[in-house]
Amino acid sequence: MDMESDLEGPVSSAYYRTVSLRALQPLGQHFDGAALLVAWLATLALGIGLGLASITYDWSGLPLHFGGVDVYVTIYPPLIFCTLWVLWFGFWWGFVPAYLATLVLALYSGMPLGWSLLFAFADPLSLAVLAIAYRSIHMPYDLRSLNALAFFALISFVGSIFGATGSFIWTHTNALGVHDLLPIWQGWWLGGWLQNLLLVAPLLYLFSPLVSRWRNQHLDTITERPRQARGTLLAVATIIIGVLLYLYFTITLTAERLHTALAGDDSQAWREAALATAESTALLYWAVLILILFIAFFGMQLFIHWTRSLQRVARELSSANVRLRREMSQREQAEDELRKTANHLAAANASKDRLFSIVAHDLRNPVGAIVSLLGIIDSQIRELGNRELSNRFGTLREAMQQLMRFLENLLQWSRLQLQQEQCVPQRLNLASAMETASAPSTLHASLKNITVERRVAPDISVQADPNMLQTILHNLLSNAIKFTPREGFVTISARREEHTIHITVRDTGIGIDAERLPHLFDIAQLSTRPGTAGEPGSGLGLLLCKELVERQGGELWVQSKPYEGTEVHLTLPAA
Repeated sequence: MDMESDLEGPVSSAYYRTVSLRALQPLGQHFDGAALLVAWLATLALGIGLGLASITYDWSGLPLHFGGVDVYVTIYPPLIFCTLWVLWFGFWWGFVPAYLATLVLALYSGMPLGWSLLFAFADPLSLAVLAIAYRSIHMPYDLRSLNALAFFALISFVGSIFGATGSFIWTHTNALGVHDLLPIWQGWWLGGWLQNLLLVAPLLYLFSPLVSRWRNQHLDTITERPRQARGTLLAVATIIIGVLLYLYFTITLTAERLHTALAGDDSQAWREAALATAESTALLYWAVLILILFIAFFGMQLFIHWTRSLQRVARELSSANVRLRREMSQREQAEDELRKTANHLAAANASKDRLFSIVAHDLRNPVGAIVSLLGIIDSQIRELGNRELSNRFGTLREAMQQLMRFLENLLQWSRLQLQQEQCVPQRLNLASAMETASAPSTLHASLKNITVERRVAPDISVQADPNMLQTILHNLLSNAIKFTPREGFVTISARREEHTIHITVRDTGIGIDAERLPHLFDIAQLSTRPGTAGEPGSGLGLLLCKELVERQGGELWVQSKPYEGTEVHLTLPAA
């Protein structure tokens, strides 16, 4: 909780922050940390001394006339310094001296060790209430505003209620009766509360700004900032529990004392019990009245804070909506630019595909004429019986045929990208299609002494586009022959698998490295795969085959090992 500055005056820096003991450097390396430790050790010794002095000089049971009632309060000086340490530097800085001072006091007064160890927790309970409240509720402790002062008074009252629980152990270990418990408990919590209001509050008012400024300047790097105030409900619950404990103990102890007096025949004890009951009732009235005023004031400030917090959240939400609309507008503009860029890229790709189509179409005719002319010349040379020259012209003719196939692949790929070629599936006899597709590769296979085997049953039919099927089979056979060394084997086979026809083209060629297999069908990484006799492979034919197979509803994949050959598998719908 963070009360607004217009109600409190200038914004304060005196808020609860804990300084970690582990974060302090050794004495010789960090002067500020050493000074803090020396002051804390001095306070520890002073607290133990003042605790013993409170027993020696009997600082308990001091008479006080309040609201027409005579009460006897208990003053415990070590809690003054421990409260300051808790608010200025954190809970554990005040817990240790408070616990040790109370433990030494209890042992010195003759209390058994077990009860002393438990009794020593009473005063740290009041410090824990302060730490929980100031850690959970973002309220300054310099008491420079009415809000801060009212909050400190309320939390001090609740803390004194928790701290006064030690009176029950004290009464029990000193063998005191029920009639003594009520005044001891009342003097205990009232003394702790008045001690905070009359002694601790002025010290906080005078020295908190100075100590907080020194802490923030010299110990800022070793100071743990408080977490988000998630414990507001815990702090409020602690206040409510403290108030309920006060009401319960006051009413119960008063009733027990009166019941004890009425059970006996001593009229003097009865009159004393009646007088104590009247005094307790009057004290209860004043305490409840003060509590109501504190809680009403605090509740009003809490309501104001929550109202302003809602307004602040609404403003932040409105600002966030404005930023979101601005970002959405910028995002839409970016998407428009992205769409424009994508359209430009698509247009550029279409232009590129059209250019490839034009170039391939224009080059195919003269290359085809050259291939035909080389065939005529090769026939004439064979008639003359010049075998060596015939072999050279055959090699030249095969090279031109490969160039022709590349141009045809490029032309068909461009048409596919431009959506100029449609797939028209028909019922086709696979054996006949394979025989037609392998005819153009016969010359190349014979020149390399490669045996081509077709293992296809004559009754197998596929549902495929005839032109696309011819392109697929021709390219796969050509690749197998091209990458197979002399006197190798190329086998093309087919088998029926439920509703598909599985076709496999195997060769005994050079194979493909394992790291290249994943990139065979990546158009951005088409690599040159060297064939036998220096024959290059662009990879376009295999990429075209995969595209044509998938357009007909099938799949194509490759299995290969270096120097062990390659297997190309594809599936097509059965007719």
